[in-house]
Amino acid sequence: MKNMVFVDFTKVYTAAGHEVIGTVVEDAFGRPFMFVKQVGATSSAVGEWANMASSGTMGEVSRTAATSLINAVSTVALCAGVFQSIAAVDTYCWIQIGGVGVKTLAVTDGNVAAGDPLVIDGGATAVGATDTMADGEEESCCGFALAADSGTTQLAGSYTIINHYGL
Repeated sequence: MKNMVFVDFTKVYTAAGHEVIGTVVEDAFGRPFMFVKQVGATSSAVGEWANMASSGTMGEVSRTAATSLINAVSTVALCAGVFQSIAAVDTYCWIQIGGVGVKTLAVTDGNVAAGDPLVIDGGATAVGATDTMADGEEESCCGFALAADSGTTQLAGSYTIINHYGL
């Protein structure tokens, strides 16, 4: 990873010329961010989970869940990181892919306790919402709560993100 401390991780771009899709940089605290293309059907929200796109292409994400078949029975969302901006369809932006969360998670189910493993809600609460892990969702764990949620949001600094990219 290259260390670029002065990147505006909230900026959205209409073309990829700013960085190469899939580029990973760290902020001043060593938290990794990835430059991605938002290919979902609708705009993302700040603090919403980004899902790996169903295309499987590195650096393509969506606010709607790409899924993976688990034990030929159920599907789970494949977490990529957390959106740092409101990104329209076919725009380019940054997602946080590891470390302590910078942005407040947009929506939780209201039942997150400190220490809970976090997953992307399958849509029962809201698209891109945070839920606690249930049996059979181990492969889809996105991070861990460092504190209980605050109503229906998980405050910045109160959760960690698992880096699924091995970086």
